[in-house]
Amino acid sequence: MMSKIGAVSFLHQTEAETLKVAYPREGNNEDAISVQLVSPMGEEMKVPIFVRKLTSNSIEITIQNRPTGIFFLRIQDGSSYIMKKIILQ
Repeated sequence: MMSKIGAVSFLHQTEAETLKVAYPREGNNEDAISVQLVSPMGEEMKVPIFVRKLTSNSIEITIQNRPTGIFFLRIQDGSSYIMKKIILQ
């Protein structure tokens, strides 16, 4: 069963290809984190996404060759996930 992770804050750096995400992680902090960029139509975008843990409660996401437009960022953390609308320019 999937559950949503609590409050999330995004700090997007428009000059760079990075997005910093801070959120309270649930369960085991050693769980693998996966990130997907999803179109408004629900299709997973096939772009390289790299994830780096900054602290126990934050990650940095780098989206290379990122498209522009409105997307959803899905972050899977163990059995929990968040999905947040983002605008890439």
